[in-house]
Amino acid sequence: MAGVITLLAIVLLIGIIRGQASLIMLVSLLLVTTVGLAAWSRWATQALSYRRFFDPPRIFPGEETTYVVEVVNRRVFPLPWVRIEEHVPAAIVPVRGAALHTANSEDPAGRPPQISSDEGWVRRRTVSLGRNERVVLRQRFTCRARGHYVVGPTAIETGDPLGMFPVHLRAPETRSLIVYPRLAVAPPIDVDSRFPHGGITARPPALEDPARFVGIRDYLPGDPRRLVDWKASARRLKLQTRVFAPTTQPTCIVVLNVQTMEYTWQGYDATKLEAAIGVAAAAVRDALAAHEAVGLAVNACGADMEDFQVFLRPNRRPSQLEDALSLLARLSPIPTMGYGQFIHQIARQMPFGASILAITAYLDEEGADNLAAIRRRGHDVSLCFLGEESPVPLDPRIRSVFLPHVEFEYEQMAGSKIG
Repeated sequence: MAGVITLLAIVLLIGIIRGQASLIMLVSLLLVTTVGLAAWSRWATQALSYRRFFDPPRIFPGEETTYVVEVVNRRVFPLPWVRIEEHVPAAIVPVRGAALHTANSEDPAGRPPQISSDEGWVRRRTVSLGRNERVVLRQRFTCRARGHYVVGPTAIETGDPLGMFPVHLRAPETRSLIVYPRLAVAPPIDVDSRFPHGGITARPPALEDPARFVGIRDYLPGDPRRLVDWKASARRLKLQTRVFAPTTQPTCIVVLNVQTMEYTWQGYDATKLEAAIGVAAAAVRDALAAHEAVGLAVNACGADMEDFQVFLRPNRRPSQLEDALSLLARLSPIPTMGYGQFIHQIARQMPFGASILAITAYLDEEGADNLAAIRRRGHDVSLCFLGEESPVPLDPRIRSVFLPHVEFEYEQMAGSKIG
């Protein structure tokens, strides 16, 4: 840009020295046009605003999501052309007009899709923006493999109407799409409670059970108004508060093992890994549906995780299932700790009376011994092994379920599992 203006200025100076009016007029016109186009291109970078997002940002495999791109021109100068070039992961494909086949497509044999390591593909769009105009581009995408996918980086090119001085921008933000794991269709896995007859009195009190009314007392400042017994207050002519027995709630921790081979350097069995993750996701959902406090522990990490292992503390909050599925979606297939050692570590963080549901496709003697040790400490332990039978002896007090083959729920119905 500066070189062109300098050259025209030199030619204009030569025309003035030689007194050539036609040359002076032509070069002056070119110089004014060039300066104007150069200023137009510079202003274009300040006028352009770019934003992108997925709606919804979290889906189940096979569901569709809308990828929304919003481009805004905030100045009075129009932008005749704006080229947008985005890098999209290979697993995310357009719903219509897609002739793109990736390694993430489900194969005819019914094996679950894998997280692809392909570099992906490039999505190019060109739009024209008038003065103070906003253009919104929408496109439907789908993805059949669980994972945490990031779209970007995005290269944007615009400039003057003649394209003489194009300017290049790079969008600093990235918008991610989380694809939940598929939910497995597995028989109900009973996790015995340490309190088979329901809640017991907690010492010290943990919480009050509204189903266990024990009496009334005088109202004290700070008591919730919803606990005031108005009929008793009218009879006694004094505010009375209902009292409930403090109890504990059944707690279950789903402990997932991502190791599928004896040694890490052997790689992993993708079919067994996805089956184990699907069983864990279904177990968390079923426990929450039964109004139990459920947690999740995995001996692996994943994208955007600070810790080397996953530990989601037991809870019954409405977002617990969403948080658990998000963690399972981002899991790496490589274990960061042996399952036996991991079980021993989780045992030290278990609350009193909690139960364990161990889900694994590989089990060695150390893992079986640590599960037995947890059972001897008074915790109830259940095991879901993805195979015909256990490769090592198990404690007879551990309830075991063997799943040599795992099927998954229909993808169209999976979206209704989160309320």
